[in-house]
Amino acid sequence: WEAFTIPEVETFLRILEREETEYRNQILRKYKNVRDQMLLLDENRNNNCSILPSKKLVSSSSSESEE
Repeated sequence: WEAFTIPEVETFLRILEREETEYRNQILRKYKNVRDQMLLLDENRNNNCSILPSKKLVSSSSSESEE
């Protein structure tokens, strides 16, 4: 570090800060996308679960009526 001038060190630190910020933003975007996908899957699962019981009821009642 002693071989570097103050402006060189400051430039290096600015570049490093930009790279760290970009890396952090990439991670945040990745986990936001994963979270959004999980929420969508959960929403779809919940919607399907609310439909399935009524289908089961219909099919069980129709099988009872056949007997």
